[in-house]
Amino acid sequence: MDNITHSLTGALAAKVIQKENLSVADQTRYRRTLFWLLVLCANLPDIDVLLGLFGNRLFSLQHHRGITHSLIFAPIFALVPTAFFYTLGKLKNFNLLWFTALLGIVIHIFFDLITAFGTQIFAPISTARYSLDWMFIIDPIFTAILGMTLFLGRILSRHRKKIIFSGTIVILLYLSAEVVSHSVAHKRLEGILEKKNILAT
Repeated sequence: MDNITHSLTGALAAKVIQKENLSVADQTRYRRTLFWLLVLCANLPDIDVLLGLFGNRLFSLQHHRGITHSLIFAPIFALVPTAFFYTLGKLKNFNLLWFTALLGIVIHIFFDLITAFGTQIFAPISTARYSLDWMFIIDPIFTAILGMTLFLGRILSRHRKKIIFSGTIVILLYLSAEVVSHSVAHKRLEGILEKKNILAT
């Protein structure tokens, strides 16, 4: 998935989990910190692409969606941004920061997993690539739904909670439609192959 969409998923997650029963000062510190932490961590696994800029240029193609996209490695990987935000930020709740960082990384892994490229979710134990293949790497409609939800929540602040909730439901329905479409396409393909006596591999 492209990094603009990854950023939007992190931003939406920040809006979904934000607390309301805080003082004005606490709300500002809490929301801003978790917002930027989630946006960062929703992109962080793609640091493997940046590593390819130094040395072998084939590195990013060979190792993209490897250990930085692993569910096994994610809890350890989340410690890096957690330590950074804890040390330099004003929010001194390590567990909350770690959970938020982990959430952002897992969100990234999930939205890469539903594309066709394949993701090594069990690295380094296994280098097998898994793919649900529900969505193309770039999906303008999905990105537009995310962007519109956040935009309307921003300009219509009095109705922000309802907009964020409604937008999240629309996103889940869109993903569900993709799952159904993928299943239907597979069944049709299997039917065509069966009629032509072609063995599917």
